[in-house]
Amino acid sequence: MENTAEIRAFLVTPDPWLIRNFISACGELGIEAHRSLRTDGIPEELGRAKYEAVLVDFDTVPETLPILVGVRDTPANRNALVFAVATDIAHRHQALQQDC
Repeated sequence: MENTAEIRAFLVTPDPWLIRNFISACGELGIEAHRSLRTDGIPEELGRAKYEAVLVDFDTVPETLPILVGVRDTPANRNALVFAVATDIAHRHQALQQDC
């Protein structure tokens, strides 16, 4: 029996290395990956589609709080798992403090 469940993940980063690796890993796991290079269109994107996971790059995206709030305020994405990429110690603290 074929599994017809579709898992969709959304990545917010301009980092080409992270994009390449995220899309590659998602492909190996059978996850449909989408990305956004810009942060200004995120609320509209979240309103158009349902994602089971959202990954936000705190190292390269300057305004992350509106994205996290947008995930939680969108009914279809309210329960999405949110992952933060943060290699810088200050960005890690920011990611932990912005738990929405």
